[in-house]
This record gives sequence, C-alpha cells and structure tokens, in this order.
Amino acid sequence: MNLIYLADALADIEAISDYIAQDDPEQARRFLSSLREFIESIADNPQRFRERAEWGRGVRAANFRKYLIIFEHDDEAVFVLRVASGRRNIVALLSDGPQ
Repeated sequence: MNLIYLADALADIEAISDYIAQDDPEQARRFLSSLREFIESIADNPQRFRERAEWGRGVRAANFRKYLIIFEHDDEAVFVLRVASGRRNIVALLSDGPQ
C-alpha cells in the first residue's frame, strides 16, 4: 500500500526532529529512523489501528512513543495527516483551530 505524507505531517515530523536535535542530533536521527519504520508498518495493515470517529470519519491513530500518528486510508494508500503529541487537542489540530 502506498504511503502519502500530507504537508502538515511533514512539518510536524521536522519540528519534532528539530526539537530533539537541539539536545542530541544523533538521538534525533535515531528517532526519525524509528518513526519512519513505524509509519511504514502502518501501511501493511492500517485496519489494525482503531478508528477515531470523534476526530472525523475514517480517521485512525497509531501510538508511537508519546506521539500519535494520525492517518486515513483507502484501498490504495495510507495518508498521514499529522504526527502530534498525545497531549495536544487533536480535534483542534485536525481542524486547524487554536491549540
């Protein structure tokens, strides 16, 4: 299954990596590698993750450390919408509302 990152998800990943790299650039590289590997595994079987109807129709989330990988999928692709701390207001994040 194809894996497509939306611009917001790419910006989220870059911001997380930059934050980690402030203290430890090597740790940031390891984190990114692990994150990418995990996200690739989502495409193998996206249905294994619970649908989060409260965030929108068809929206699912996968936990990775203290982050949520928020995505949708169809028969051909997984669309990574956001990568966010589990402490954030996800409804507002997905609607581009105030955090």
